[in-house]
Amino acid sequence: MRLNPNLDRRFFFFTVSMVFALAIASCIGGSNNQGQQQELSILNRSDNELSKVAEVTNQPSDELPQQIKSVTAPSQQDSIEANLPTSAAATEITVPTEVSQSSQVETSLRQSQVAVDPSIPVEPRVGFRAPQFTLQSLNNSSLNLTDLIGKPVVVNYWATWCIPCKQELPILEKLYQEYQSRGLVIVSVNAIEQDSLDKVQAMVIEFGMSFPVLLDQGDQFASNYQAIFFPTTFFIDTAGVIREINLGDATEAEMRASVEKLLNGGL
Repeated sequence: MRLNPNLDRRFFFFTVSMVFALAIASCIGGSNNQGQQQELSILNRSDNELSKVAEVTNQPSDELPQQIKSVTAPSQQDSIEANLPTSAAATEITVPTEVSQSSQVETSLRQSQVAVDPSIPVEPRVGFRAPQFTLQSLNNSSLNLTDLIGKPVVVNYWATWCIPCKQELPILEKLYQEYQSRGLVIVSVNAIEQDSLDKVQAMVIEFGMSFPVLLDQGDQFASNYQAIFFPTTFFIDTAGVIREINLGDATEAEMRASVEKLLNGGL
């Protein structure tokens, strides 16, 4: 049986149209599905990036700055990681440590810097800067007065044959033991040109002298300080200025009072 030619042609065109429509729908659906998958991949990658940022900065991802949250493109992942600190600890600990070390250095420098007035003349008199000296000690080390700037210093000039010196040296040792923790420096200068090394060493042992014992070879100290009395004691402040000179021996009470004034800036 033959169909109506017109109907046959209509059926053919209808069938072709349906097939074509189904093909277009399939393409569109596949494209949309691929787009959804790509968007989901981007969002998932973005979440991974935020998780990495949160882990490095030790912050919850919902508290991260908005500019970091807004970066979701996979192509920017490397730039995000490159700009992040290597660890939160490096930011929170290393920097304060450096600041703390810097503060400690500045504090140390301030303590060591003393206002030495160069306009004050150098003379062995009260109110003047103490003359410089560099002398050898009994243990062959060298001591320079300049190295003591910034510390209160007591310089005692003595000899073994001087009876008042023998009475004063034990007092100086006692005060040194009491006040060295407060920064006091006591230095004894022996008139070795009028003495003997054996006697000096014997007296140091006898009195248990723990402060430096210098030897005035060539009468350098005696000349610069015009020291002619035994004993003679110079009290020098932190700026290197002579604040008091005691000629002859002093009692423990007198010596202690002078040391206290020197330490408290009362001389």
